[in-house]
Amino acid sequence: MSIECEVIPQGQGLAVNQKMDDEIMLNKQLFRDATSPYYVIAPPYTEMSSGIRVLHYLCHVLNLNGQEAYVSTDVTNGQLRTPLLTEEVKVRHIQAGREPIVIYPEVVLGNPLGARHVVRYLLNRPGALGGAEVFEDNDFILQYRREYVPDDMTVDAALYLPHSDLSLFNTDGIDESRRAGSCFFINRYKGGLEDVPEDAVEVSRRV
Repeated sequence: MSIECEVIPQGQGLAVNQKMDDEIMLNKQLFRDATSPYYVIAPPYTEMSSGIRVLHYLCHVLNLNGQEAYVSTDVTNGQLRTPLLTEEVKVRHIQAGREPIVIYPEVVLGNPLGARHVVRYLLNRPGALGGAEVFEDNDFILQYRREYVPDDMTVDAALYLPHSDLSLFNTDGIDESRRAGSCFFINRYKGGLEDVPEDAVEVSRRV
């Protein structure tokens, strides 16, 4: 009988062990049960609404992190991984016995998809722009900012996603010493302005 052995050079043993561990983990992932898909109920994508952008970014981030997520609109940002939730997709999940986790923004009234697993993402104060002011006891309440949560409401978790494209909004290559003037953006804010220079230019679109 002859036995062939591979001699591993000193210092490479850890790398070989890591490779074996990675292969074992991959095999486990290949044959494990599929997780629940996410349905993100979102309006058509627009750069004019930070809340809408956040919903689309949420779907994108879920997919980037190995989850299976869809948005309910076919108007999307082509640079994001936000596949459309179609009837065919829903049927496929039903046939596979995979119950979705449906994420509604706070403006959606009720549970239009009749989902058993519901997440309410508070992108504004409940009822401020429509929708209900209270939710079902079994709903998972997710806050975007603490100030959007009524005092008598308990939230389950907080999730903040940046809503500005930092590849555009940055000071890369800018000579700070040559900057002049000032501007301000307030959008939905209805209160008075404080500490704003008299010559500042408003760049917001009041709604």
